[in-house]
Amino acid sequence: MDRLVVLFVAGLLLAVPLAAQHVEEHAPESAPHEEGAAHFRHHLALTPSLTSLLPAEGEEAATLPTIAIDFEEHIGKVLGAGLYVEALFGKSEKAVMAGLPLFVHPFGHFHFLVAPELKWAEAGEARERTAGLRVGSAYDFHFAHLSVSPTLNADFLHGQTELNYGLSVGWGF
Repeated sequence: MDRLVVLFVAGLLLAVPLAAQHVEEHAPESAPHEEGAAHFRHHLALTPSLTSLLPAEGEEAATLPTIAIDFEEHIGKVLGAGLYVEALFGKSEKAVMAGLPLFVHPFGHFHFLVAPELKWAEAGEARERTAGLRVGSAYDFHFAHLSVSPTLNADFLHGQTELNYGLSVGWGF
C-alpha cells in the first residue's frame, strides 16, 4: 500500500506545478462556443467519485470510493490534453490509476475524453500493473473560474470494465 500512496502523491506533485506554472502567464480569452463567457486555457479539478467494478463471469461486483485530480491544457478551441491521477480504496483492494487524456470540447459545455492509462493495484500480497483505456464525458457548469461537472468514465482494463462516476470541482485559469 505504501507504494500506491507514493504513486498517488507523485502524481499530485506532478500535476499541481504544471497547473500553477501558467496561472499568471495567460489571461482569460473568449469561449470557443459561447459569446461573452470566460474560457480559460488551463483547468485543475478534484473529483470525488465511485468506481463500480463490473464483474466478469463468476466474479463479484464491487463499488469503491475514489478520489482523482486532473489537469487540462486547452490546445486551440476544441482540443485539450492533460494528466489525471486517481486512487481507489477498497477493503481488500487498493489501486492508483494514471492517464494522459485527450479532451474534445465539441459544443456547449460538454466535453469528452479518451486516455491511455495504467493501473497499479494491490490485493493482499498480490501486486499488479495493468494497461487500459478510459473513455469518458462530462457536462461543465461554470461560475467564473469555478466549474462543477457531473462525470462518467468507462475504463477498459485487460478484459475488465470499470465505471467511474462522480462530481468534479475545478478551477480555470
